[in-house]
Amino acid sequence: LKLHLQWEKRDYEADDDGLYDAYACIWASDALQYSGGGVTHSSAYNYRGNKLAAKIAQLLNEDPTPYQKEADKILKAMNEKLWAKEKGVFAEYKDLQGLQLLHTTPGLWTIYHAIDERTTTAAQQFQMLRYIDQTIPHIPVKAKDLPFDNMFLLATTNWQPYTWSINNVALAENLHTALAYWQSHERDNAFTLWKNSIVESMYLSSSPGGFQQLSFYDAVRGELYRDFADPIGVAARTLTEGLFGIVPDALNNTLKIQPGFPSHWKFAELSLPDISFNFKEEGNIANYSITPSYNKLMNLSLRIPARRDRIKNIWINGKKVTYNWINEALHHPAIEITAESLATYSIKVEWEGELLEQSRHNYDAVEGSPFQLHYTKATIQSIEDPGKVFKISEKRDRTITLASQPGNHALWISLQQGQAQWIQPVIINVAPAVEIQTTDSGSSTQLQISNRSRLNKKGRIMVNDHADHITVSAGQKATYIIKGSSLVTGTNKVAIQWEDGSASAASFLNWEVKKSGNYEAIDITGILNDNIVNTFRHKYLSPRTAGTTLQIPWQGIGNWCYPLIQPEISDAGIKNKERIFLDKIPFNLEKDKNIAYTSQWDNFPDSVSLPLTGSASHAYLLMAGTTNHQQSQMVNGIIYVHYQDGSKDSLELVNPINWWPIEQDYMDDG
Repeated sequence: LKLHLQWEKRDYEADDDGLYDAYACIWASDALQYSGGGVTHSSAYNYRGNKLAAKIAQLLNEDPTPYQKEADKILKAMNEKLWAKEKGVFAEYKDLQGLQLLHTTPGLWTIYHAIDERTTTAAQQFQMLRYIDQTIPHIPVKAKDLPFDNMFLLATTNWQPYTWSINNVALAENLHTALAYWQSHERDNAFTLWKNSIVESMYLSSSPGGFQQLSFYDAVRGELYRDFADPIGVAARTLTEGLFGIVPDALNNTLKIQPGFPSHWKFAELSLPDISFNFKEEGNIANYSITPSYNKLMNLSLRIPARRDRIKNIWINGKKVTYNWINEALHHPAIEITAESLATYSIKVEWEGELLEQSRHNYDAVEGSPFQLHYTKATIQSIEDPGKVFKISEKRDRTITLASQPGNHALWISLQQGQAQWIQPVIINVAPAVEIQTTDSGSSTQLQISNRSRLNKKGRIMVNDHADHITVSAGQKATYIIKGSSLVTGTNKVAIQWEDGSASAASFLNWEVKKSGNYEAIDITGILNDNIVNTFRHKYLSPRTAGTTLQIPWQGIGNWCYPLIQPEISDAGIKNKERIFLDKIPFNLEKDKNIAYTSQWDNFPDSVSLPLTGSASHAYLLMAGTTNHQQSQMVNGIIYVHYQDGSKDSLELVNPINWWPIEQDYMDDG
């Protein structure tokens, strides 16, 4: 173990910043190439490894200090360098070179490993799981005569473009994510995903009772492999550690059991070579029978969710025992029962009082409008606002007036009912007070303007340079038809200045507009520096990390499974035209040079600047380039325009919204 931890440090943490590179250390590693960057899941692995090494060293009377110091250093670095506060997630990774960007759209593996390796606080776990709920594709599972409703599976990422191992529908990844929900005390969410995964693989696949690698719902590969080792291993963990909550901690002489049964279950039983467990509930009585058969007897720590808000009695093997309410229990109140090591435990819990309030963790609200949390049985003890975005009244009913910015914001609400205390984290989904959407209706473009506020809105609307007046009643939608003369080819801007001082803005693309006018091609002689056909013919050799890492092949595309990919790019589309696009927009291109490459690779400059003179109402750029899945959901480049009056504007090029790989189309399955 000592040698292995030294090897990890030497090979994957050469810069001693506390973050570890990841070299093929998870299932999805076939096309993950971090180029020496600091990665969440591998850093979490090494945190756990060093934490356990410190414990083992202590038991062996060796010095635990080096391992504990390394674990502390990793955790500190993860929180300071990888935690993306505005999104509430650990980033996938942080680049070592270039602009050292943070990749803030993690895959499932980043979230469940951070939780599984115990690098997260309860607040972080809650936020990260909401990230899965809100941004990771949920793919409906349907079949004839299927007795379950609203079934779904998760994609592993929302990254584009598709490549093998990166954006699949994998059984092991879904099961491990279910385990993360269980480890975060969200037992109903955990069981839903777990059941969906088991039913789809074992009952709906072509191999009854099978553990597939990929699901039928994987849009590219389809169902793949039978009885695959990855899902078999994690299915065992989800059954024992997740659903039944059995986690033997022999190093600390404790048998921890924390059942994760769905709230409506009244009985469950599991028999394994190491332990048998039986649960049965009748009325207000819950019985737990536990017989461990491990190599050593351990003390018992049983944590169970509360059924009612008071306890009358608890017995173990016929004797009354004490218990503790867990005041920091999340989502649902819970008690802990501890006992010395015994050969068998017969535990009887007698509940009394009222049924517990079922609290929600998601609410919808509107920017700037009052919002009230309402509980019928439980009372609010306190409210924490980590983001400092709410104004909270001092009234007992806790009326909350939302801050101005829309988005998803978390609150931590401490509740009490009878003897039970617990913390209910909630996400308030704050919609903008006014939202502008566009629709094309035949020859006209229409704006749908939704006023979600409680006040009528009057204001002045500008579509490009054309002004008008508009009124939208409270809680209503208004349709505004844009005159054809107001539109321009390409990007159109909408701005509304409301009489109450607020403002709304949007933009939309329309390439079908036939706008007359004078179009002038700018002279860019001297700016162009290559031919687009050479995109993947160069060798991109620097900057490269000197350490052991997985990185993009030298031609700028591919991965270690497919290192020899070399697409042929044709420039026939611009050679065979008079360089006039959409029948009217001209561009100047040289015969041999037709692109101005910019790059963080040393082959080309990281930016180019083009001086302009005169005036114009619109500017068009003819652009091409490349991107890959590691740059997905993030800014790949920025165009800046500086004006004579000192103002400036910019356009961010974001994969997959408005920036594409030149060699392929995105595959967007709905």
